[in-house]
Amino acid sequence: MQAVFICLHVWKGQLFMEEEKKIVQVKFSPVQADRILAGQNVLITGGGGGIGSAMARKFTSVGASVILVDNKPEKMEKVKAELAGYPVFTMTYDVTDTKDMPELFADAEKISGKEVTILCANAGISLHEHGIKEVTREKFDLQIAVNLRA
Repeated sequence: MQAVFICLHVWKGQLFMEEEKKIVQVKFSPVQADRILAGQNVLITGGGGGIGSAMARKFTSVGASVILVDNKPEKMEKVKAELAGYPVFTMTYDVTDTKDMPELFADAEKISGKEVTILCANAGISLHEHGIKEVTREKFDLQIAVNLRA
């Protein structure tokens, strides 16, 4: 097994890679930070919740359009209203049922008018706030289905 050592150097605004004593010059192109995701279409599961809505705010602030997916339409509509003026779409789906995923993406692309390029599988639930003894097998299975698949 041969090890390859790479050393990066920045000199006068340019990056140089030294790989096995071979120097390659790499040039940087300026990127407008507030438009870094312009043209991207982001699907966010759990889009009506706290983390999902924070993701939507950040993604739209850097130029992306977002599709919020949640099983609580009233929460998504609140986020959409907060982001008025940005390209925000909402869809009510049960993301625990993975057989519906092709339909979910097809519908997302239909309502937004473009292909989904980024997926944030963010949906999650916690069902044991009242103590672990309160969790039934059904609640546990639901939590696993949402947190691992959605």
